[in-house]
Amino acid sequence: MAIVIDSGKVVALSELNTIAARRRASAYPTPEYRSRAHALQREVKERVKEFRNNKWSDFLEEISPSHIAFWFVAKALKSDGYVATPALKKPDNTYAVDDREKQNVC
Repeated sequence: MAIVIDSGKVVALSELNTIAARRRASAYPTPEYRSRAHALQREVKERVKEFRNNKWSDFLEEISPSHIAFWFVAKALKSDGYVATPALKKPDNTYAVDDREKQNVC
């Protein structure tokens, strides 16, 4: 169920409950209010995750190999992600900070 608030924004009723619960937990920090707020936040988070997964599944079902986004999706799924480069250490085991020090590190 959704309702429209003053600014014209459509908001789910569960989201309003979450906002109200967070406000109560902040104003009156009792364990019951905090627990309820956290439970509602987890519920909203789970629903957002489910929505995104459904949206992603729909996109993957609709896309064809001739579509340009197909190759971007294939590349994104193939990559292992970001690999961090370790910091450069000088022979005395201190880190090279500026460009000259980095240039002289062997």
